Amino acid sequence: MTLQPWVDALPGFGVVVAVLLVPGLLVAWAVGLRGVTAWGASPTLSVTVLTLGGIVASRSGTRWSTGVAVGATVVAVLLAGAVGLALRARRSSRPSPERTGVRLAAAGSALLGAVMSLASSVPGMGTPDNLVDSPDVVFHLNRVRSMLSSGDTSSLGATGFYPSGFHDLAVTALQLHPMPLVTAANMVVLAVTAVAWPLGCLAMARHVFGPRPAALVATAVCSASFVAFPSYLLGWGVVWAQVVGICLVPGTFALVLAATTRHTGEAVVGRDVAVTALVLALPGQFFGHPTGIVTVAGLAASLGVAALLRVALEQPGRPRRRALAALAVAVTLSLVLAAVLPLVSRRIAFLSSFSWAPYESVPQAVLAALLHAPHFQPRLWVLSAVVLLGVVAAVRRLHAALWAAVGFVVFATLYVLAAAVNSTFTAIFTGFWYNDAVRVAASVPVPAVVLAVAGLGALARAASQLVARLSSSRPATRGVGALLVPALVGALFLVGTGFNDQAAKVALVSNYYQPPQRGRQLANADELADLRTLALMTPPDAGIAGVAANGSSLVYALTGRRSLFTTLSPVRGGDVQTIAGGLDHVASRPDVCAALERQQIGWAITGKAYYWARSGNDDIDRGMVVLAGRPGLERVARQGRFVLYKITACGGTL
Repeated sequence: MTLQPWVDALPGFGVVVAVLLVPGLLVAWAVGLRGVTAWGASPTLSVTVLTLGGIVASRSGTRWSTGVAVGATVVAVLLAGAVGLALRARRSSRPSPERTGVRLAAAGSALLGAVMSLASSVPGMGTPDNLVDSPDVVFHLNRVRSMLSSGDTSSLGATGFYPSGFHDLAVTALQLHPMPLVTAANMVVLAVTAVAWPLGCLAMARHVFGPRPAALVATAVCSASFVAFPSYLLGWGVVWAQVVGICLVPGTFALVLAATTRHTGEAVVGRDVAVTALVLALPGQFFGHPTGIVTVAGLAASLGVAALLRVALEQPGRPRRRALAALAVAVTLSLVLAAVLPLVSRRIAFLSSFSWAPYESVPQAVLAALLHAPHFQPRLWVLSAVVLLGVVAAVRRLHAALWAAVGFVVFATLYVLAAAVNSTFTAIFTGFWYNDAVRVAASVPVPAVVLAVAGLGALARAASQLVARLSSSRPATRGVGALLVPALVGALFLVGTGFNDQAAKVALVSNYYQPPQRGRQLANADELADLRTLALMTPPDAGIAGVAANGSSLVYALTGRRSLFTTLSPVRGGDVQTIAGGLDHVASRPDVCAALERQQIGWAITGKAYYWARSGNDDIDRGMVVLAGRPGLERVARQGRFVLYKITACGGTL
C-alpha cells in the first residue's frame, strides 16, 4: 500500500469528519448535552440537521449548498438553544461536569478507536479512490452526483423515500472540499466507522460503566474487535446507508440510557436534556437508515426486559409476579406488532418479501452467532469467550449491562433465523433487514461491545483479587497492581485476538476493494480515470450510451454527463433497450434514431465488460459491445480498454 494517496486524501477526510461532527456538536451543546454523551450523539444530530435541512430545502425550492447547510445548522442550534434555556430555567441543580481525567481518557480512547478501525479499513481499501466490488455502488455514486447536479438532497424525492444520510454527508463535504466522487464516498465510510462508531460506543459505555477511564479504553479496543461490523458491511451489498445507520445506533442509544436509567457515577446529563436530545436525534437515526431505528427499538425493548428481569430475580412475592406478568405481556405485544406491521405497511411488506436461501443449519448458525463469525467468516474464539464472560457477569451481578445480554440474545437469534431458516414466518422478524443474515449480524456488535467490556472488567477484577491476595503484606505492590492489572488484561486480550483479528478484517475489506479476480471489480482506479478522460471529451450536456457492466454506468457519477445506464439492474423495454440492443445498426434502424433523439444521446463508450454482475443486461446491451467499423459511428478516441464514438447517424445533431 502506498501512503502518498492517503496523505493527499487527508484534507478531504478532515472535511467529512467536520461535517459529521460540527453541526451535531453545536446542537448538542445548545440543548445542554455535555461530555462523552455529547460527542457520541453528535454524528446522529448532524445527520438530523443535514437530512431534515435537505427535505425543507427541497420542499421550498432551494438548492442545497454550503450556505444552506450553515443556515440549517444555525436554525437547529437556535431551536435547541431555546429548548435548552427553558430546561435549565426549570432545573434546580446542574449535573456535574466530567472530571478532567475522564475527559482525557475519553479523548484518548476515541483516538485509539479511530486508529484501530482505520488500521484494518485503510490497508483493505488500498487507495482512497478504489471502487468497491458491488453492483449497488453504481446507484449510490450516481445518486450523489444527481444531488450535486440538482441541488436536491431530500430523502423524500420524486421517486419515493430513500434514506439519504450517507449521500447528504458526501454532498455537503464535496461542496466544501471538491474531490473525486469515489474518494468522497470512501471518506464518508471511513469517517462514520472510525469516528461515529467508536464515539457512540464510548457514550454507551459511559452510561453503563460510569466515569471509569479503564472502561473507556476497553470500549475503544472492543469497538474495533468485530468482523460482522463494521468490516463486513464496508463491502457487502454495498449497503453504505445501513453502515451509516448502524454507526449512529450506539450514540443514539446512549441518549436512551441517559433518559431511562439510574446514573452510574457522576450525572453529566439531565434526563430532561437526554429526552430532548433523543427527540432531536431520532430523525437523523431514521434518515441514516431505518434499520438503525429498528436496532435502537430492539435495544430499548431489551432495556425494558432487563428491568423486569431484575425485579423478578431480586424481589420476591407480588413484585416478582407482576414483573413476570408484565414480561409476558411485553413479549406477546412485541410478537403481535411484528406480525401486524407488514400487513399495515406496504414498505415493510416489501422489505419482508426478499427471499434468501438458508445457507447454514441451525446448529451452525448458533455457533456462528456465538463466535461472531457470520456467513463463514473466521471464528473469533478469544473475543467470543470474553463476550460470553460478560453475559455471565451481567446476569450474575444484575448490573447495568444486563440489557446488553438480553439484546445480544435477541439479535443473535434473529441472525440464526435469517441464516438457517429464512421462511415466510421468520420474515416477520427479519424483514427489517431484507431477511439478509449479514445485515442482521451487523446489529449484534452493538450490545456485544458492552458485553466484551464487561467481560474484560470481570477478568481484571479476578486478576486484581489474585494480586491482592499474593501481595497482602505489601500495600505498595497492591497500588501498582491496581494500575498494571487492567493494562495487562488488555494486552493479553490484544495478543490473544491477534490485535483485534487484524488480518481477518484486512483480508475481508481487501476482498471487496482489491479483489484478486479480474471479474470482481467493475473498474479499477486507472480505468475510472480513463472513463472520465473520454467522457470529458464530450460537450457538458452530452448524453452517452455505454455497456452497463463495463464501467460506463459510472460516467454520470464521474463527470456529470448523462448516461444511458445509471444502474446495473436489468432494464426491460423502452428506449434504453432499443438503443442498447440496436446501436450497432443505428444507420439502418429508424427506431434507434428516434430513441436516441428522445433520450438526447449522441455519444457512445464501448469496451469489454468483465464484471460478474453483468448477466442481467447480457441480452439487452449486446448492440453496444462491438461498434468498431459500424456505419453511423465515428471513432473519436481510445483510452485503455474504452473507446469513445460519436453517433453520426440520425443527422448527427445530438
